[in-house]
Amino acid sequence: MIQPLCSCALSDALWKGDVGGSAHTVAMTTVSLSIDHILQSFFRKMRAGPAVDDRERFIRVEPQLRRCLNAEAERILPADKRTIYNAEREFDPQGAFARTMAASELIVAFLVFLEERWLLPDERDQRMQLNVVRTIAGALERSSLLDAVALAPQFRALYARLNRLGVELDRAHRWW
Repeated sequence: MIQPLCSCALSDALWKGDVGGSAHTVAMTTVSLSIDHILQSFFRKMRAGPAVDDRERFIRVEPQLRRCLNAEAERILPADKRTIYNAEREFDPQGAFARTMAASELIVAFLVFLEERWLLPDERDQRMQLNVVRTIAGALERSSLLDAVALAPQFRALYARLNRLGVELDRAHRWW
């Protein structure tokens, strides 16, 4: 079974000090940060900490995820969010999805990122990819960055895919 990268309780503490993204007021119960902000915070803090044993593998996941977000944005986004995305692409196409979308879109994007075509080639890199997704998704689910209840079907689908891929990797490893 693929375990999260860190046993610490990652949640709002992961993004603490990073509030001030696309919408932040004292009266809000949900803070909105861009995917770009979430990923920068996560990867910066995880690279700085002792939680990751294999830093080379960990570092390969972020560019692959960002390539996926750039390539699959039209497929991931509902029609009502494509207008914002397309306007941002006019200014700078590279990273437009991550700059304009929030945590709820990241959960949907993770489902695409775990499709075979986006899995990293090496089995150990794939395990790290699953760990990163599980860790970020778990932190987001416990955070105030999204409505986890409203996204429960997406979280169930994501965790099911993570578990299935973990089992497949375990099976493939046993045959060596």
